[in-house]
Amino acid sequence: MRSLFRNKVFIIVSLLAVLLLSLSYLERESNKSKGSSQLEDSKPPIELLAERDRILQDIESKKGEGYQRYSVTSEDIQDKIIVVYHDKFNGEPTRKGLRDFGGILVVKVNNVGVPHVEWEVRSDMFRDIPFKLEVRDITNDGNNEILSWWGAGVRLDSYILWIYSWTGETFRLISPLISLGKRIDVSETEDPTIYDSEFGGSAVKVDDIDDDSIDEVIVENIIPTKRDPDLPYAASILEADRLTKIYKWNGKEYYLWQEKREKIE
Repeated sequence: MRSLFRNKVFIIVSLLAVLLLSLSYLERESNKSKGSSQLEDSKPPIELLAERDRILQDIESKKGEGYQRYSVTSEDIQDKIIVVYHDKFNGEPTRKGLRDFGGILVVKVNNVGVPHVEWEVRSDMFRDIPFKLEVRDITNDGNNEILSWWGAGVRLDSYILWIYSWTGETFRLISPLISLGKRIDVSETEDPTIYDSEFGGSAVKVDDIDDDSIDEVIVENIIPTKRDPDLPYAASILEADRLTKIYKWNGKEYYLWQEKREKIE
C-alpha cells in the first residue's frame, strides 16, 4: 500500500511540475510577443522619418529593387544606388523656420538586401529642390562623376549644378565655389555650406562642344535691361541680354574659358 501511495504522489508531483513548466514557457512566449509588438509599434511610420532615413528604410524593405544602379568606375560594375534628397535641419530654427538642406547618398546593398552607405554629403548648400541626376564620366579620366541639378528661385526657374568626381577612394567636389562674388579654393574647403556653386543660372548644361572628349559646363543667365516697374517681376522684363559662360576642365579644376553677352531679340 505504501509503495502504491508513493507512486501516486510521484505521478501527481511530476504532472504538477510539467504543468508549471508549460505555464512558465507560455508566459515567456507571450512576453516576447508583446515585446516584439511594442518594438514594432514604437518604430516610427516611414512617412514620419527624416528623408534620408526614409530612403534608406525604403531601400532595405525593397532590398534595393526599383532603384537604379550606377557604376563609379570605367569597369562598369553597376552596384551603387545614388540618391539625392531634400530635407530640413532638425532643431536649427531660423526666422523662416527650419533651415532647408539636402544631401547625396551613395549606397551599396549586400546579398540579403541590407543597405550600406559608402559615401554621403549633407549640407545646406543643397537647400534647393532636386531636379535631375546624372552619373557619367565628363572629365575623361575613366571614373564617373555625380552631376546633380537643383531647382532654385521662388519659381524654380533657375538651376544650380553640383559635380562630385570619384578619386578611386571617395568623391570630391569639383564645382567651382563662389562667396560674395569671389571664387573659393575648393581644395581648401572642407565644408562648402556657406558658399554657392558657380554653376548656377537660368540654364546649366554639360556637353562636349569642342569634341575633345571632355565635357564643358555651359551656364546661361538672363539679365534684364529694361523693366516695367508696375508689373510682377516675371512679366516686367521688356528687354534682356543673355549672358553665357563656358567652363572648361584642365585636369584639375574648371576655369572660365569663354564668355559672351548678347541681346535677346
